[in-house]
Amino acid sequence: MTATTGFFIRPASLATALTLALTAPNAGADQALLIRAARIFDGYTVHTHAAVRIEQGRIAKLDSAEAVPADGAKILDLGDATLLPGLIELHAHLTYRHVPADTVLSHGITTVRDVGGPLHPPYGGDGHLRLMTSGPIITAPAGYPIPSLGEADIAIPVSDEQQARATVRELIAGGAVVIKVALEPGGETGAPWSNHHAHGHAHQHDKTHSAAAKSWPMLTPNIVKAIVTEAHALNRKVTAHLAEPRGAQIALEAGVDEWAHTPCEELPEAQLRRAVAQGVKMVSTIDTLAQCAGVAKMPAASRRWAANFCTGRKSPIPTFLGA
Repeated sequence: MTATTGFFIRPASLATALTLALTAPNAGADQALLIRAARIFDGYTVHTHAAVRIEQGRIAKLDSAEAVPADGAKILDLGDATLLPGLIELHAHLTYRHVPADTVLSHGITTVRDVGGPLHPPYGGDGHLRLMTSGPIITAPAGYPIPSLGEADIAIPVSDEQQARATVRELIAGGAVVIKVALEPGGETGAPWSNHHAHGHAHQHDKTHSAAAKSWPMLTPNIVKAIVTEAHALNRKVTAHLAEPRGAQIALEAGVDEWAHTPCEELPEAQLRRAVAQGVKMVSTIDTLAQCAGVAKMPAASRRWAANFCTGRKSPIPTFLGA
């Protein structure tokens, strides 16, 4: 999740501050740590001129600087900085695009959910970037992202329900923390996956240009339902790349848990109301919001939902933000 707000001045993540403090010379493993900062955001409230005391790797107290005892603690004064918990990036293609972990950590992101890339068990933490993955995206034969990015380490085509269930089992056995499907016909105006650069893969220009000229095949509702049923039986959720009504309808019929990139193209209010009723979560993405104009064409009630999301007010659909 990537967020920007007006009070972020020289931001420092708590994980980064801990790493700096605990790897410093003479830093004892059992010694308490007191971190002071001009502002501390705890996920809900911004505390000014505050401090946080950490004991045995856990936050023991967060309060005004005067109210947090320094007894026996190593003191780390960050000055005019905003301390906040490490951000969780819910939608990234980190491994596939070879983004260095240090680059991600330097932006205050300490956990990444890599949705579309090589399969591996979760790893990291303890001062290192924590990386979890869905593994490759399950899609229809010749479906997105195959026309623009190929299959290797990014997509697995399935043709029937039996193959879909077996693929889900294989992905989870290999370490997938979530299952991702593609419900993308292509052609949405402004969509980054349809306008020649396929989520930043500029080298795929020619393939993407020709692929976007015709509709891409999508998984059928029955196949997606088999994927969802198998994933849920193995305690995993299913997220879908979708951004327009046809993909949304398949996701609703199959019971997909989460929609990524929504909205890019206008979604009918009836679909959004059904999504609310089914408890769908949305992970909209910066590239979609920056380039797709669909939200401006949505019904008034839907635009109010979008406005609530953009201003941080409560939305009827739990909404998150990814890159």
